[in-house]
Amino acid sequence: MERENRNSPETPAALAVGKDYSYDAAHDPSEPAAYWFQDPPEGKTLFIVFYTQACRWARCLGCNLPSQMSAGHVDFQAIMAQVDNVFSRQDVQESRNELRKVIVSNRPYVSGSPAEPASAES
Repeated sequence: MERENRNSPETPAALAVGKDYSYDAAHDPSEPAAYWFQDPPEGKTLFIVFYTQACRWARCLGCNLPSQMSAGHVDFQAIMAQVDNVFSRQDVQESRNELRKVIVSNRPYVSGSPAEPASAES
């Protein structure tokens, strides 16, 4: 899988704390970055990480999401295609009656909020 190297002024905060990411330019925008099932006590949970524009802060300890995301905007139609993609997969179809919760993630760009996460503050 080809990755686009983005050591650029677009992420000066990340570079200032020594993080260096390559964004996933070859990723199909109709596919989510990841999805998995969890089995907490309250019932089966489907967790989906949408493939969207990477967090511009890229500073949170332990977070490697920017390396799995796009360097640029991912449009609404592509995100909706990701939803369709996940819910059409055989393992999700087979588990649909057991699901008690669906969690979607990739803050802040799913919501479009440019706010800096608290864990990225200096």
